[in-house]
Amino acid sequence: MEKQTDLRVVKTKKLIKAAFYELASQKSFEKITVSDIAYIALINRATFYLHYEDKYNLLRELEKETISEIKAITDAIEVEQIQSRARAGAPLPHVVKILEYVNNNTDFFNLIITNNIDPSFFNELGGIMNKTAFEITGSEPKESDRIYTAYINNVNSAIFLSIITQWIKTGKKETVEEIAAFVTKLAWSSLNVLSIR
Repeated sequence: MEKQTDLRVVKTKKLIKAAFYELASQKSFEKITVSDIAYIALINRATFYLHYEDKYNLLRELEKETISEIKAITDAIEVEQIQSRARAGAPLPHVVKILEYVNNNTDFFNLIITNNIDPSFFNELGGIMNKTAFEITGSEPKESDRIYTAYINNVNSAIFLSIITQWIKTGKKETVEEIAAFVTKLAWSSLNVLSIR
Protein backbone atom coordinates (compact mmCIF):
# COMPACT_ATOMS: atom_id res chain seq x y z
CA MET A 1 0.00 0.00 0.00
CA GLU A 2 2.84 2.37 0.87
CA LYS A 3 4.42 1.77 -2.55
CA GLN A 4 1.11 2.61 -4.27
CA THR A 5 0.89 5.81 -2.22
CA ASP A 6 4.44 6.75 -3.18
CA LEU A 7 3.66 6.15 -6.85
CA ARG A 8 0.54 8.31 -6.59
CA VAL A 9 2.59 11.12 -5.01
CA VAL A 10 5.19 10.89 -7.78
CA LYS A 11 2.48 10.91 -10.45
CA THR A 12 0.64 13.86 -8.88
CA LYS A 13 3.83 15.91 -8.54
CA LYS A 14 4.66 15.13 -12.15
CA LEU A 15 1.23 16.39 -13.24
CA ILE A 16 1.65 19.55 -11.15
CA LYS A 17 5.08 20.29 -12.65
CA ALA A 18 3.85 19.68 -16.20
CA ALA A 19 0.88 22.00 -15.61
CA PHE A 20 3.14 24.64 -14.09
CA TYR A 21 5.49 24.58 -17.09
CA GLU A 22 2.60 24.64 -19.55
CA LEU A 23 1.17 27.71 -17.86
CA ALA A 24 4.61 29.37 -17.70
CA SER A 25 4.83 29.09 -21.49
CA GLN A 26 1.55 31.03 -21.78
CA LYS A 27 1.73 33.68 -19.06
CA SER A 28 4.13 35.25 -16.57
CA PHE A 29 4.90 33.56 -13.27
CA GLU A 30 3.13 36.34 -11.34
CA LYS A 31 -0.12 35.68 -13.20
CA ILE A 32 -0.10 31.93 -12.57
CA THR A 33 -2.42 30.85 -9.76
CA VAL A 34 -2.74 27.62 -7.81
CA SER A 35 -6.23 27.29 -9.31
CA ASP A 36 -4.70 27.48 -12.80
CA ILE A 37 -2.19 24.76 -11.95
CA ALA A 38 -4.83 22.52 -10.37
CA TYR A 39 -7.15 22.93 -13.37
CA ILE A 40 -4.49 22.01 -15.94
CA ALA A 41 -3.19 19.13 -13.76
CA LEU A 42 -6.75 17.78 -13.36
CA ILE A 43 -6.54 17.86 -9.58
CA ASN A 44 -8.25 19.97 -6.94
CA ARG A 45 -6.59 22.77 -4.98
CA ALA A 46 -6.56 20.68 -1.81
CA THR A 47 -4.43 18.06 -3.58
CA PHE A 48 -1.98 20.75 -4.68
CA TYR A 49 -1.69 22.00 -1.08
CA LEU A 50 -0.94 18.47 0.13
CA HIS A 51 2.36 18.73 -1.76
CA TYR A 52 3.23 22.45 -1.90
CA GLU A 53 2.46 25.50 0.23
CA ASP A 54 2.00 27.75 -2.80
CA LYS A 55 3.49 28.40 -6.24
CA TYR A 56 6.61 29.94 -4.67
CA ASN A 57 7.22 26.77 -2.66
CA LEU A 58 6.72 24.75 -5.86
CA LEU A 59 9.33 26.91 -7.61
CA ARG A 60 11.80 26.56 -4.72
CA GLU A 61 11.38 22.79 -4.75
CA LEU A 62 12.06 22.70 -8.50
CA GLU A 63 15.19 24.81 -7.97
CA LYS A 64 16.43 22.54 -5.17
CA GLU A 65 15.78 19.48 -7.30
CA THR A 66 17.68 21.02 -10.22
CA ILE A 67 20.68 22.07 -8.11
CA SER A 68 20.79 18.61 -6.52
CA GLU A 69 20.76 16.91 -9.92
CA ILE A 70 23.46 19.24 -11.29
CA LYS A 71 25.63 18.61 -8.22
CA ALA A 72 25.25 14.89 -8.84
CA ILE A 73 26.45 15.45 -12.42
CA THR A 74 29.56 17.36 -11.37
CA ASP A 75 30.31 14.96 -8.50
CA ALA A 76 30.31 12.04 -10.95
CA ILE A 77 32.99 13.61 -13.16
CA GLU A 78 36.52 12.48 -12.32
CA VAL A 79 39.34 15.06 -12.18
CA GLU A 80 41.36 12.94 -14.63
CA GLN A 81 38.54 13.14 -17.18
CA ILE A 82 38.51 16.90 -17.04
CA GLN A 83 42.27 17.27 -17.12
CA SER A 84 42.59 14.99 -20.16
CA ARG A 85 39.87 16.95 -21.98
CA ALA A 86 41.60 20.19 -21.03
CA ARG A 87 44.94 18.93 -22.40
CA ALA A 88 43.21 17.99 -25.65
CA GLY A 89 41.57 21.42 -25.86
CA ALA A 90 38.14 19.77 -25.77
CA PRO A 91 35.04 21.06 -23.94
CA LEU A 92 35.15 20.19 -20.23
CA PRO A 93 32.95 17.14 -19.51
CA HIS A 94 31.09 18.70 -16.57
CA VAL A 95 30.19 21.69 -18.77
CA VAL A 96 28.94 19.32 -21.49
CA LYS A 97 26.88 17.35 -18.95
CA ILE A 98 25.36 20.49 -17.41
CA LEU A 99 24.41 21.81 -20.85
CA GLU A 100 22.90 18.43 -21.74
CA TYR A 101 20.87 18.74 -18.54
CA VAL A 102 19.77 22.26 -19.54
CA ASN A 103 18.86 20.97 -23.01
CA ASN A 104 16.70 18.20 -21.48
CA ASN A 105 15.06 20.57 -18.97
CA THR A 106 14.35 23.60 -21.12
CA ASP A 107 10.94 24.18 -19.52
CA PHE A 108 12.49 24.85 -16.12
CA PHE A 109 15.29 27.08 -17.40
CA ASN A 110 12.92 28.96 -19.67
CA LEU A 111 10.70 29.67 -16.65
CA ILE A 112 13.63 30.99 -14.59
CA ILE A 113 15.09 33.04 -17.44
CA THR A 114 11.85 34.49 -18.82
CA ASN A 115 10.51 35.58 -15.45
CA ASN A 116 13.81 36.57 -13.82
CA ILE A 117 12.36 35.20 -10.58
CA ASP A 118 15.30 34.09 -8.50
CA PRO A 119 18.82 35.29 -9.41
CA SER A 120 20.21 33.33 -6.44
CA PHE A 121 19.57 30.11 -8.38
CA PHE A 122 22.10 31.07 -11.03
CA ASN A 123 24.51 32.33 -8.36
CA GLU A 124 24.38 28.87 -6.78
CA LEU A 125 24.83 27.24 -10.17
CA GLY A 126 27.83 29.49 -10.87
CA GLY A 127 29.26 28.52 -7.49
CA ILE A 128 29.05 24.83 -8.38
CA MET A 129 30.85 25.42 -11.66
CA ASN A 130 33.54 27.57 -10.03
CA LYS A 131 34.11 25.09 -7.21
CA THR A 132 34.50 22.28 -9.75
CA ALA A 133 36.96 24.32 -11.79
CA PHE A 134 39.05 25.27 -8.74
CA GLU A 135 39.17 21.66 -7.54
CA ILE A 136 40.40 20.59 -10.97
CA THR A 137 43.17 23.14 -11.26
CA GLY A 138 44.08 23.17 -7.58
CA SER A 139 44.10 26.96 -7.71
CA GLU A 140 41.62 28.01 -5.05
CA PRO A 141 41.34 31.82 -4.88
CA LYS A 142 43.38 33.36 -2.07
CA GLU A 143 41.69 34.96 0.90
CA SER A 144 43.83 38.03 0.30
CA ASP A 145 42.21 38.57 -3.08
CA ARG A 146 39.03 40.10 -1.66
CA ILE A 147 37.69 41.52 -4.93
CA TYR A 148 38.16 38.26 -6.84
CA THR A 149 36.50 36.06 -4.23
CA ALA A 150 33.66 38.55 -3.74
CA TYR A 151 32.70 38.89 -7.37
CA ILE A 152 33.87 35.94 -9.46
CA ASN A 153 30.82 33.76 -8.76
CA ASN A 154 28.49 36.59 -9.77
CA VAL A 155 30.52 37.34 -12.90
CA ASN A 156 30.61 33.71 -14.02
CA SER A 157 26.94 33.22 -13.14
CA ALA A 158 25.98 36.27 -15.21
CA ILE A 159 28.04 35.04 -18.16
CA PHE A 160 26.60 31.53 -17.95
CA LEU A 161 23.04 32.90 -17.60
CA SER A 162 23.60 35.15 -20.63
CA ILE A 163 24.82 32.23 -22.75
CA ILE A 164 21.99 29.91 -21.66
CA THR A 165 19.43 32.68 -22.20
CA GLN A 166 20.64 33.41 -25.72
CA TRP A 167 20.88 29.70 -26.55
CA ILE A 168 17.33 28.94 -25.40
CA LYS A 169 15.75 32.10 -26.85
CA THR A 170 17.28 31.50 -30.28
CA GLY A 171 15.95 27.96 -30.40
CA LYS A 172 19.14 26.15 -29.35
CA LYS A 173 20.57 26.30 -32.87
CA GLU A 174 24.08 25.45 -31.69
CA THR A 175 24.86 21.96 -30.44
CA VAL A 176 25.61 21.22 -26.80
CA GLU A 177 29.26 20.61 -27.76
CA GLU A 178 29.53 24.00 -29.51
CA ILE A 179 28.12 25.88 -26.52
CA ALA A 180 30.25 23.79 -24.15
CA ALA A 181 33.39 24.68 -26.12
CA PHE A 182 32.53 28.37 -25.81
CA VAL A 183 31.76 28.12 -22.08
CA THR A 184 35.01 26.18 -21.57
CA LYS A 185 37.04 28.96 -23.19
CA LEU A 186 35.40 31.52 -20.93
CA ALA A 187 35.97 29.30 -17.87
CA TRP A 188 39.68 28.98 -18.60
CA SER A 189 39.92 32.73 -19.19
CA SER A 190 38.38 33.28 -15.78
CA LEU A 191 40.79 30.83 -14.14
CA ASN A 192 43.72 32.48 -15.88
CA VAL A 193 42.98 35.56 -13.80
CA LEU A 194 44.30 33.51 -10.87
CA SER A 195 47.68 33.06 -12.51
CA ILE A 196 48.27 36.80 -13.06
CA ARG A 197 47.33 37.94 -9.58
